[in-house]
Amino acid sequence: MDADSRKSKIQEIIEVSSNQEGTIRLPIDNQDLYPCYNIPVRFLVFNQHNGRIGSYVSTYEKTVGPLDASTPEGEKSLMELLWKAHKHDNERTLKDIGAKGQLDPGVITLDGVIVDGNRRCLVLKKLAEKAKVRPKHFNCAVLPFTLDDNPQKIRVLETLMQYRDAKVDYGPIEKYLTCERLIKDGCSSAEIAQLMNERRGERAVKENLGILRLMKLFLQRIGADEMYEFLTVEKLEGPFFDMYKYLAKKDVERNWDPSNIDEIDLQMILFDFIRARYTKDIREIIKEAFNDEDTWKKIVSNHKEKIMPINKRHEPRSNKKLSVELIKQREEAWKTDAGERKKKSGPICDIMSEALEDVKRMEWAAKPLKLLGRIRGDLQTLLDDAHSLTGTNEKMILSEIQGLVNKLAGKKK
Repeated sequence: MDADSRKSKIQEIIEVSSNQEGTIRLPIDNQDLYPCYNIPVRFLVFNQHNGRIGSYVSTYEKTVGPLDASTPEGEKSLMELLWKAHKHDNERTLKDIGAKGQLDPGVITLDGVIVDGNRRCLVLKKLAEKAKVRPKHFNCAVLPFTLDDNPQKIRVLETLMQYRDAKVDYGPIEKYLTCERLIKDGCSSAEIAQLMNERRGERAVKENLGILRLMKLFLQRIGADEMYEFLTVEKLEGPFFDMYKYLAKKDVERNWDPSNIDEIDLQMILFDFIRARYTKDIREIIKEAFNDEDTWKKIVSNHKEKIMPINKRHEPRSNKKLSVELIKQREEAWKTDAGERKKKSGPICDIMSEALEDVKRMEWAAKPLKLLGRIRGDLQTLLDDAHSLTGTNEKMILSEIQGLVNKLAGKKK
């Protein structure tokens, strides 16, 4: 059924007031309450632009081709993606709606595109398949415009509604893709922060876009451009968050002045540590090793000698049948040569171990100065508060402290 046919059928339903069943509050057009109707699910189209499945849709279109949810084939594929993206929550919703029916209304456009309620409609269809009956109705509000009329307005409303509640949290990658999509729609950072209920405002939006940029570079490096599902299934958000946080800092204390080339080297080497699943240990590399020129130059030299030849051998070749599974297989082959954290073997593990040992030595070397600084601060506070210590016990402790200071300074008694 095409968009015009769906629109005509839906209009026929909403023009009969007796078909109304309930209301829903929507943050749109200064109209608080919208009437809800029971719309046959055969008149509805799943929303492939839903922010909660952004990483999966992007990967599908990169590996399979364009996705059109209005076709039977496209609907089947999108239902599979919707189910896979939140399988645990979907199973729970399936049981809940199966026992109680649909309690929360959804939202659709006038031509039947689901703005809010993809998963609920999916579950209704799953239940119908299980019972071998024709799916019945989806209770929803109907917006007075179509997707083609105002796609930006619909995406804004979708974001507002889906970040307003906690029915299913966005995946770790989806929030970054949502920011990018809204920027392309012409929204400002301030508007996006408000839509996504970001407490830190525009700073959070800038951070999300910066993290997404690093993810894009990483995927390009491993020959998986735009295949964000790989990052989702491999749970690789954390290290990119750490990388961005460090790279965005401008007041870092270093004993050298890195160039732009050094910054690029840092990103590329950290990408390889992520490939080897050093997702937590790289924090030490970011925070400590890059701040010391000798330590960092040693890492660069070791990486150039031991890892770059491996990277050359495993350069991704063009393949029209890319898939997340194929990327995982390619990465496993790379780890067989380069090494990985859990096996604690291979050249990249040797580089990381040596780097962490250097960091530890740096920390031990810096410890005396840190302790002395803390002691000096404590003594100054004591002097400011007490001015002088003349009691017998106080003099005895001061004498002991003086003796310790002399020993530390290398003085003889």
